[in-house]
Amino acid sequence: MELGFWADSPEVHDYLDARIREILNGTAASWGVGVDIKLIGKSPGGEQDAELAALVQDAATRVPGIETIDDSAECRAGEDAFFFITRVTELGKKAVYMLIGSDLTDGHHTSRFDFDEQSLVYGTALLSETAAGLLRRVA
Repeated sequence: MELGFWADSPEVHDYLDARIREILNGTAASWGVGVDIKLIGKSPGGEQDAELAALVQDAATRVPGIETIDDSAECRAGEDAFFFITRVTELGKKAVYMLIGSDLTDGHHTSRFDFDEQSLVYGTALLSETAAGLLRRVA
């Protein structure tokens, strides 16, 4: 059996991890079998900077083609980005995670995966406008 889970904070992650282990061990014991748990990965939950997130949202309003701006979105991806966010915040800097939506031909990590390349244009424009917004703040 494979099991994956994601959490919004380290506290929730630790709770879920402990609870899942309790349930697996209890179920196994009730059937008289053992459990061999192999952790194959773990990602920290990143603390994003609210001020920087607001700046990105503001920048998104100035990018033609961006139709919907969510304050937050449920995301089951990006765990690698949260390693960066965690390290950046540990160094006393600000970080934010941005997700640019796109029409997909199939799910991620499949041989049929493809996306609308126009999303790259929107993403590049959003990064540029965010950088311009940061420069306007220090000018």
